[in-house]
Amino acid sequence: MAVTVKEKKNNQILQIKEKKENKFKKPFQVKEKPEKKDPLRKFYTSLLQQNKKSFMAIKWCLERGLIVSNKIDEYALILKMQNIKI
Repeated sequence: MAVTVKEKKNNQILQIKEKKENKFKKPFQVKEKPEKKDPLRKFYTSLLQQNKKSFMAIKWCLERGLIVSNKIDEYALILKMQNIKI
């Protein structure tokens, strides 16, 4: 049985989606982890150290997988309580 062009495209799209979903290891991570030299990383991580409830820093660090695994749920709860989407 021959595979149509439409089926091939659908299979390719599904494969791409699977790769994107499995790309990151930590929950809430949607972007690549920046290098240690990255100025934005330095800014947001230092902001989070100074102010543990900074919504801006929490969201930025969660999205990039910079928060330690045992603190992820705690920080995600802080954002949920403020109705901030992750």
